[in-house]
Amino acid sequence: MEVIQKVKNTIKEHELIREGTRVVVGFSGGPDSLCLLSVLQEIKKEFFIQIFAVHVNHQLRGEAADRDQAFVERVCASMQIPCKVVSCDVGELAKKEGLSTEDAGRRVRYQAFFEEKKRIEEELKRQNSLDDVVIAVAQNQNDQAETIIMRIMRGTGLDGLIGIEYKRKDGVIRPLLDVSREEIEQYCNENHLNPCIDHTNLQTVYTRNRIRLELIPYMEQYFNQNVIGALTRLSKIVSEDASYLNDEAKKAWNYCQLQSCKGDKIDMQTELTFVDLKRLQQQPAALRKRILLLMLKEKGLFQNVSAVHLEHADHLIQTGSQPSTAEFPNGYRLRIAYDKVGIVYEENFILKNKKNDKTIYMDKQIQENALNGELKEKLVKWEDVPNLKKMEKNKRAFDYNAVKATGMPLVLRTRKPGDFLRPFGMKGTKKLQNYFVDRKIPKELRDKIPLVACGSEILWIIGEATNENYKVTEKSEVILLLEYDERI
Repeated sequence: MEVIQKVKNTIKEHELIREGTRVVVGFSGGPDSLCLLSVLQEIKKEFFIQIFAVHVNHQLRGEAADRDQAFVERVCASMQIPCKVVSCDVGELAKKEGLSTEDAGRRVRYQAFFEEKKRIEEELKRQNSLDDVVIAVAQNQNDQAETIIMRIMRGTGLDGLIGIEYKRKDGVIRPLLDVSREEIEQYCNENHLNPCIDHTNLQTVYTRNRIRLELIPYMEQYFNQNVIGALTRLSKIVSEDASYLNDEAKKAWNYCQLQSCKGDKIDMQTELTFVDLKRLQQQPAALRKRILLLMLKEKGLFQNVSAVHLEHADHLIQTGSQPSTAEFPNGYRLRIAYDKVGIVYEENFILKNKKNDKTIYMDKQIQENALNGELKEKLVKWEDVPNLKKMEKNKRAFDYNAVKATGMPLVLRTRKPGDFLRPFGMKGTKKLQNYFVDRKIPKELRDKIPLVACGSEILWIIGEATNENYKVTEKSEVILLLEYDERI
């Protein structure tokens, strides 16, 4: 059968499964995961694999979710496949954590998958077995195309066009990535599998659903009947190019490195490998940014690094201004001083809201020393928001999810070169310097005005303006209330 052969080819080409591998299958009961489970069952003797299924009941669809669970358990029993079922109120989790139901569901699923993977690995360890354990999920060729379109619309770089990986370093594999959704549905029909249908996938509430149900059919009708195949080819071509650039970046990084030493002169807290600033400046922009990513990964930051972060850091490298700092998510920073460049992780001061169990990350050194004041925070729901028009000048409200989406810590500080904001009510951004000039704020006061910032973007010029990008609306699920208390 064509689908089975495609999956076998994908497994071999990308080395997804070795002989003796234990495969944990994420099994929702839908067409994709049912097809995946069935195909793996068909080829398990050829590849000498053992299959384990994990099903998560998200408790979002009432009786329909319970029916899906019962269906999954029947299918696994008929195939003699062990099945672990995890139940979680994903809707409640999403509210508690300030996440979308999509993100909360994904978190719960993968947590369940990795817990089962860990359990099997521990069992193999007791048996002194060296067999692999992988997690197989059912993303297909259409999912690949949808992901690429989403990333293009968000403004992705080259690596984003690679889309979904066949194999992740953490052991997640995608054997159906070369199989289309049409082929999956045909496989299910031919084999009388009768999968569960999640009707929320037919609702255009989520961005991915709108792309699947509206945008791709429109593109197929008016532009390219095989747009799915075209985007898949794009992914593979870009993957080859990106692999080459990554290899070149590693060579360039090695060329730019200095010996490992203590960075006390530029206030580094840990030992790290420095990069020579002048050698780094000689590299093409594409390699400079990849070198920065390699440096960040070496220090432990593997995700949430956006193009904005890299552009700001690369701008400082090009200008060579010293000393200077560029902020990255989760407390990581690039420091430039004495013609050296390094990445350092700095522990942040964490403010916790006990009621909602949320955290806002503040820069400890600046919070305590640079300003004569402190920032207090509170998280509330829309119905608990005070009258925004009557708030005092030292208090402001922001959309918490918009702030959180930046992936960067909130910092209380004074101005830095490159600061900008989108003043409330404006369409475009404005440099902070230009804002001060337009407002005729005296030069001697500009370095004393407290700011709340995410990297170089200013959320709040305390006593002055807030950022339009983070304003509170009726659609805001969680509101961040900030209050600046000036010490006397």
